[in-house]
Amino acid sequence: MRDLLLAWAKAKAFADTEVEHDAYYALKRVLLPTVVAFSVLQRGLDEGQSRMLSEWIDPLVRKIDRTFDGVVDRNNHRYLADSVLMTWGAVVRDEALYAKGDERYRAILAEARPDGSLALETRRGARALWYMRQSLASLTVMAEVAATRGTNFYDLRVGEVNFDRVLSYLLNGIAEPNVAMAYASENYIPGGETDARRQDLGFLTKRSHGRHYMAWTEPLVARDRAGLATKRLKALFVRNIRSDRPLIDEFVGGNATCFWGR
Repeated sequence: MRDLLLAWAKAKAFADTEVEHDAYYALKRVLLPTVVAFSVLQRGLDEGQSRMLSEWIDPLVRKIDRTFDGVVDRNNHRYLADSVLMTWGAVVRDEALYAKGDERYRAILAEARPDGSLALETRRGARALWYMRQSLASLTVMAEVAATRGTNFYDLRVGEVNFDRVLSYLLNGIAEPNVAMAYASENYIPGGETDARRQDLGFLTKRSHGRHYMAWTEPLVARDRAGLATKRLKALFVRNIRSDRPLIDEFVGGNATCFWGR
């Protein structure tokens, strides 16, 4: 991992990423596991190696803190960006970057409906639950980064909504996809399936390329938390997800089973 990252840094990888929201979305996705890899390696690097990697990663992270004057500045694209900013901020002790994630986490809870659904995600037709799950991945990353500082985001409540309320909405939708229909019927950019009644639950199984979109559940399952939402998630994990380990996904920083699995 060290040699790979050093080779990327020497080549100035991703420095010429096109300034366009889809290209930047791809950059955000590669940066989170890159930042996590650096944090894992950091104590074993010599001063020169650490400086080379830091000087390569830092401007890339700051580059994704960009707005495109559209929905992507407020939906799961932004959640991912702020999870990267917050994680890098925690690693290099940059309080301004760390605050980006702190503020976004609270904003997500404030914008959620009382039932825990997120308006910009649940309108996505057959992929309403897909994008709810993706948003929860970024919320989990931000909560776990906060936990390294002794801050409990999982129990943070804004109005009627906390993490468990958002999680419960997803679990309700998995159990009964029609739960999402009231919002999914808007059918905004639904993807390949245009029938909003046919919710895409493909995120519950391991992908052919080895990724698992439910990898973010590992830290939640490892935590000793009370509450119905956690119990339901653990039951789902045992029933549908655990057998697919290791659970790897860039949205949670890489190999979640390695980081958190028991």
